Amino acid sequence: LLENGNFMYMCSLDVSKVEHLSDGKLHMNDMQLCDGTRDLVLINQSRLSQIKYNEELEEKKKNLSKLTDQITDEKRKSDELLCELVPPSVAEILRMGKPELEEKKKNLSKLTDQITDEKRKSDELLCELVPPSVAEILRMGKPVEAREYPEATLLFSDIVTFTNISAACTPYDVVNMLNDLFTRYDRIAKITKSVTRPRTNTPLRIRLGVHMGPVVAGVVGIKMPRYCMFGDTVSVANKMESHGIPSRTHVSESARKAALQTNSYLEFSDRGVIQVKGVGQMHTYFLEQNGRKTVWDICGRPRSWFLSLNIHACISLVPQYSSRCFTHTSVIAKK
Repeated sequence: LLENGNFMYMCSLDVSKVEHLSDGKLHMNDMQLCDGTRDLVLINQSRLSQIKYNEELEEKKKNLSKLTDQITDEKRKSDELLCELVPPSVAEILRMGKPELEEKKKNLSKLTDQITDEKRKSDELLCELVPPSVAEILRMGKPVEAREYPEATLLFSDIVTFTNISAACTPYDVVNMLNDLFTRYDRIAKITKSVTRPRTNTPLRIRLGVHMGPVVAGVVGIKMPRYCMFGDTVSVANKMESHGIPSRTHVSESARKAALQTNSYLEFSDRGVIQVKGVGQMHTYFLEQNGRKTVWDICGRPRSWFLSLNIHACISLVPQYSSRCFTHTSVIAKK
């Protein structure tokens, strides 16, 4: 190239947030498929939203703490002044009959309830990011040691034709769609077809892969801790999803055996031996149905006449690589 007077220039877009794309009038499809900047934009957007929420929560907690201290100090001053005028026993009787002081006590009780409620929300948010046992260790300020789980079931999911969907949408449409999917995946028992592609309004399709095996799990990071899993089991579960078929649940031999041990009414179809890239030959299956219960029985609600019996056509799940898949997979295995 140099001899002919030509040269090649390779680069990536200098963006890290959705606002950068919007300011430059860019779209997700302006970046190469192999460019990690696409994932960086979505991850940063999610982190920025989380940081903003945490900052607002901390500010509210500080304000509530200040108000509580002010009320406590006012009550102390009032009690001291009252005890200087009359004996303590008389002051107590007068205090019980003072409407103003009673109102302050009620307000203090309300503030205490608000602080308790805010703490509960913080604890619930932390337990959504990491398991409850790990959350308790983090609250105590102790380091979290990695643990090995000899039998862990992992589920990977993927949005079919996600690249084409994101290419035809603005960054805000993609972020809103993913946020909607994550929310609905947390409420997986809710049967719905209301999650649709932006602009086309056609239902999204998903592809699932499930595998069971040993993993090592632990907390990575301090300021923004993330509960991560490592091991060959994670890679194989990912392969089960990528080698699967849209609207089907692709299951490995080990996951099938474990599922049948907990529920012998589960029905699987034999896919046979397939060549899995990076793993080799594997005997895999497709999950067809629960012979004992319908999806409506599992979710505990009556079947809607306009919805299909096909669970994949009715349930909206999160995109690939979600750390929350570990919890939902355990629920599916128990069912």
